[in-house]
Amino acid sequence: DGGEGEERGCVVPFDRTAEEDALSLCLEASHAAPRIIHRADCTGKAITTHITRAAAAHPLIEFVGDSVVADLLYDESSSSSSSSSSPLVIGARVLDKTTRRLSDRYAVHGLVLASGGLAGIYRHSTNPAGFNALGSSVGLALRLERSLVGGASPSRIASDLEYVQFHPTALCLPDEPRFLLTEALRGEGAILRDADGRAFARDYHPRGELAPRDVVARAVFCEGQKAEGGGHNAFLDVTHRDPAWLKGRFPSVHEHLTSRAAPLDFSKEWIPVVPAAHYTCGGVTTDLDGRATTVGGGTGTNDGGWVRNL
Repeated sequence: DGGEGEERGCVVPFDRTAEEDALSLCLEASHAAPRIIHRADCTGKAITTHITRAAAAHPLIEFVGDSVVADLLYDESSSSSSSSSSPLVIGARVLDKTTRRLSDRYAVHGLVLASGGLAGIYRHSTNPAGFNALGSSVGLALRLERSLVGGASPSRIASDLEYVQFHPTALCLPDEPRFLLTEALRGEGAILRDADGRAFARDYHPRGELAPRDVVARAVFCEGQKAEGGGHNAFLDVTHRDPAWLKGRFPSVHEHLTSRAAPLDFSKEWIPVVPAAHYTCGGVTTDLDGRATTVGGGTGTNDGGWVRNL
């Protein structure tokens, strides 16, 4: 970044190669070559930390904590505007969890719903505890649609909610959160085995552990269903790699496994895994201008159901 990162606002310290000082690239599933930039094995955390820090320092950004959005606000008078016949989203009604009072917050340039999807509603989810991944954005949009058009159905403002991506390898231990075991482990040679030690991934796809994520998740699920007597039947094995290298390349995985009451050493032990809900692919439907569509909206003869600025 030429030393200008602070002036630009946010620079994530991705790993770089020692030889050329170029971005370090790793291999993940369904890729023909290494192409993933990363920060050790906690890239998402690094990105979130640095973006949050930059946003908190920005003079035009205000954080409102300990609050819940109760409803979206829209300007009904905007429907009489000559430039558009559709309502305009202008902000949100927010509940302060400390004072239990509602207040209205206005968004001059539009409102973005980014509440974290809905993967948290599943039994197995990679989303951390306390993370709001319960479909809040979709719920808010549906409430807005209902107040605009009443009880008409089917809904148009949300779509493709059935498309939820499952991560193939989440740590599966009784009474513990489903900690995500990064796909980069398989990119670095980790092998999926059943309880008898048989490598099973190539039974499902020629690329084995590096097959597309949905194929690998299905393979792990199917093998897990074969468990007998309450045991486990899907494990991730990376014990063939150098222990020191493993712990340096995957420090977050190492720290999590060794911080348990009964520590695990992934350089010596197979790790029990299960597919877990990860990404929400569907959500609030918009066009390229940021308009959400409600019942009766969209293309065709009836275009009256667009909502602007959402």
